Amino acid sequence: MDGYDWETGSESEVADLKELAGSEGAVLWMSAKIDKDKPSSRPSGYPEPVARYDALFDVLLRLKGADGTVRLSVLKGPGGTETGSVGLDLDPTTLLLVKR
Repeated sequence: MDGYDWETGSESEVADLKELAGSEGAVLWMSAKIDKDKPSSRPSGYPEPVARYDALFDVLLRLKGADGTVRLSVLKGPGGTETGSVGLDLDPTTLLLVKR
C-alpha cells in the first residue's frame, strides 16, 4: 500500500488494515517516506514517522540510496530480530539485483 499518511494516521487504523489483510489471507505491505534528518524519539530507534507503529510491524525493511544503487536493510525481521544490511543492492531504476 503506497500513500498512507503516517503522520496523521493512527495505530488502530493500521491494525485494522493488517487485520483485514489477514482475514483475506493476504500480507499487508506498506511504504513510508522517512526524513533522514529527523531522529527517532522512540526507544526502538526506528525512523520517524513509522516508529510509533513498531508493535504492529512483523518486518520493517529500508531501501536507501548508496553508491549508485539502492541498499536493502532489515530493520526488524521476523520475531523482532535486527539484521542490518542483507548484502542486497538494487538498481535504482528497475530495482533488480545488481551483480557485484
